[in-house]
Amino acid sequence: MYLNLGPDIDGKRIGYSQTGTMMQPKTVPPAMINVPPEIRSAVLAYFESDPETMRSQFVETRFSATPEGLQIQVLTGSDSRFVRFPIDADLRAWYNDHFDELEQARGKGLSDSLKAFFTDWDVAIRNNSGVEDPLKYRNSVGLTSCIGGLGYHVEVQAGKSLYPCVYEDDGNLYFLLPMKRDDFKIIGRRLTEKSLPIFPGVYDVSIRPDSKTPRSVVTKPASE
Repeated sequence: MYLNLGPDIDGKRIGYSQTGTMMQPKTVPPAMINVPPEIRSAVLAYFESDPETMRSQFVETRFSATPEGLQIQVLTGSDSRFVRFPIDADLRAWYNDHFDELEQARGKGLSDSLKAFFTDWDVAIRNNSGVEDPLKYRNSVGLTSCIGGLGYHVEVQAGKSLYPCVYEDDGNLYFLLPMKRDDFKIIGRRLTEKSLPIFPGVYDVSIRPDSKTPRSVVTKPASE
């Protein structure tokens, strides 16, 4: 009934392939990191001098730090490209109507993951050892820090594979998809195996080249 009477959040849409290989960094401020100050300071100091990069075939995530907090940057993998999906007026209306519910789940998940992330890295720093499974934080801390409530609750279905939203700015969702993929679906994400998605829509998306690169997409290394 909501789909019939409310905003149009299903049907055919266009996504746009991006030529850039990285997104503008996003920063998690210290106030969001719920650990003792000495742990927070030690881990941020470590990442300021020794950034960590977590790589896979489809996504690369860099963790570093500045005086403003933990900094995250998402890059393409060896076999992926960014695809931009515009948030149109109908999807924006649905997002606004459900903002608190969507953001509450994202905020809780990120807060819990940040606490575990900083605790694990503090132990590794003090013991001069590595974190046992750093990749588990690539999505729960890295990607979740770069998206909002909407991006947290949707995902791409491409064939039999599912891909998370990796970045969100004021007007777009971004996904990292295989280079040769030319279409996909956006569906609601199940946060657990037994839960139902909050987002009820389904978009059938065709990919086209983008004639204008948004500011969020970086087309050359930040050091240049």
